[in-house]
Amino acid sequence: DHTKSYEFTVFLIKGNIKTPIAYTRGQVLPKGSSPKCQNRCDAEYKYILVGYADEQGKVQLQWMDTTYIFTETERFLLKTIPMDVPQIITDKYSIEIDKLRPGTLYKFSLYVRDKSGILKNPSADASIRTLRQGYMLAFYHKQFEIENLLLNLQIIFHHWKPETKNS
Repeated sequence: DHTKSYEFTVFLIKGNIKTPIAYTRGQVLPKGSSPKCQNRCDAEYKYILVGYADEQGKVQLQWMDTTYIFTETERFLLKTIPMDVPQIITDKYSIEIDKLRPGTLYKFSLYVRDKSGILKNPSADASIRTLRQGYMLAFYHKQFEIENLLLNLQIIFHHWKPETKNS
């Protein structure tokens, strides 16, 4: 009967102890109707890819979903241009890529793959130039509180390290 609501509880039974572990409420659909889609029905994945050049020939990348929480069923495909790096499939949310050419602009494209391997579009993209030879990074990190809000400030300085000649 589609006018009634049904409640279901899942119990864990261990010995003589019965513990409720899940609860849901549902309703029978009227004849001829179909269920309404929930959670990413439009197949839009809104996520961002950020990164920075870490050391000579090294890049750090992180990605996050701006709308939903990733689940363990999702995998990610990372493509790189130029193709110095083979395509990477991972279930991690960050990665370090090394052995890149110094002073080269790389474009990283990240795709979400569902459990059947189908890629979700569009990709999240980031362009990062690796450090040129002779460049170094310095970090400044400060944590402070404003009206009970904890803020982290991180500044990355690039600076040229002149080569010294041995005399």
